Amino acid sequence: MQNAGGVVEWTVETLNPGQTGNREMVVQADAALHGGAVLRAAAQIDDNAGRRTRAEAETRVQAGVPLQLTMELNRTRCSRASS
Repeated sequence: MQNAGGVVEWTVETLNPGQTGNREMVVQADAALHGGAVLRAAAQIDDNAGRRTRAEAETRVQAGVPLQLTMELNRTRCSRASS
Protein backbone atom coordinates (compact mmCIF):
# COMPACT_ATOMS: atom_id res chain seq x y z
CA MET A 1 0.00 0.00 0.00
CA GLN A 2 1.27 3.45 -0.91
CA ASN A 3 -0.06 6.80 0.32
CA ALA A 4 0.84 10.01 -1.49
CA GLY A 5 -1.08 13.27 -1.34
CA GLY A 6 -4.20 11.70 0.18
CA VAL A 7 -4.32 8.93 -2.45
CA VAL A 8 -3.85 5.32 -1.38
CA GLU A 9 -2.82 2.79 -4.03
CA TRP A 10 -2.64 -1.01 -4.03
CA THR A 11 -1.46 -3.42 -6.67
CA VAL A 12 -4.12 -6.08 -7.14
CA GLU A 13 -3.09 -9.57 -8.16
CA THR A 14 -4.45 -11.00 -11.39
CA LEU A 15 -8.13 -11.85 -11.07
CA ASN A 16 -9.86 -14.29 -13.37
CA PRO A 17 -13.52 -13.81 -14.38
CA GLY A 18 -15.71 -14.49 -11.35
CA GLN A 19 -12.90 -13.98 -8.83
CA THR A 20 -13.03 -11.21 -6.25
CA GLY A 21 -10.51 -9.30 -4.19
CA ASN A 22 -10.81 -7.21 -1.05
CA ARG A 23 -8.82 -4.25 0.27
CA GLU A 24 -9.53 -2.38 3.48
CA MET A 25 -8.22 0.86 4.90
CA VAL A 26 -9.03 2.45 8.24
CA VAL A 27 -8.86 6.21 8.67
CA GLN A 28 -9.63 8.39 11.65
CA ALA A 29 -11.42 11.70 11.18
CA ASP A 30 -9.91 14.76 12.82
CA ALA A 31 -11.47 15.33 16.25
CA ALA A 32 -12.10 18.96 15.23
CA LEU A 33 -14.69 17.88 12.63
CA HIS A 34 -18.14 18.78 13.84
CA GLY A 35 -21.14 16.47 13.70
CA GLY A 36 -22.79 16.65 10.29
CA ALA A 37 -19.57 17.35 8.34
CA VAL A 38 -19.45 15.31 5.12
CA LEU A 39 -16.66 12.78 4.50
CA ARG A 40 -16.14 11.56 0.94
CA ALA A 41 -14.52 8.32 -0.17
CA ALA A 42 -13.82 7.24 -3.74
CA ALA A 43 -12.31 4.13 -5.29
CA GLN A 44 -11.39 3.11 -8.79
CA ILE A 45 -9.92 0.06 -10.42
CA ASP A 46 -8.26 -0.10 -13.84
CA ASP A 47 -7.63 -3.22 -15.88
CA ASN A 48 -4.75 -3.90 -18.25
CA ALA A 49 -6.93 -2.94 -21.23
CA GLY A 50 -7.45 0.58 -19.85
CA ARG A 51 -11.04 0.10 -18.63
CA ARG A 52 -11.87 1.85 -15.37
CA THR A 53 -14.62 1.34 -12.80
CA ARG A 54 -15.32 3.88 -10.06
CA ALA A 55 -17.37 4.04 -6.88
CA GLU A 56 -18.02 6.87 -4.45
CA ALA A 57 -19.66 7.22 -1.04
CA GLU A 58 -20.42 10.10 1.30
CA THR A 59 -21.32 10.01 4.95
CA ARG A 60 -21.99 12.59 7.63
CA VAL A 61 -19.75 12.58 10.68
CA GLN A 62 -21.34 10.73 13.59
CA ALA A 63 -19.48 9.33 16.57
CA GLY A 64 -18.90 5.58 16.31
CA VAL A 65 -20.36 5.09 12.79
CA PRO A 66 -17.93 3.67 10.19
CA LEU A 67 -17.89 4.74 6.53
CA GLN A 68 -18.01 1.81 4.13
CA LEU A 69 -17.40 1.84 0.39
CA THR A 70 -17.91 -1.27 -1.70
CA MET A 71 -17.22 -1.63 -5.38
CA GLU A 72 -17.65 -4.55 -7.73
CA LEU A 73 -16.14 -4.91 -11.17
CA ASN A 74 -18.15 -6.99 -13.62
CA ARG A 75 -17.45 -7.55 -17.26
CA THR A 76 -20.42 -6.80 -19.46
CA ARG A 77 -20.47 -7.86 -23.07
CA CYS A 78 -21.81 -5.28 -25.49
CA SER A 79 -22.40 -5.67 -29.16
CA ARG A 80 -22.09 -2.86 -31.66
CA ALA A 81 -25.36 -2.08 -33.42
CA SER A 82 -25.10 -2.59 -37.17
CA SER A 83 -26.13 0.23 -39.46
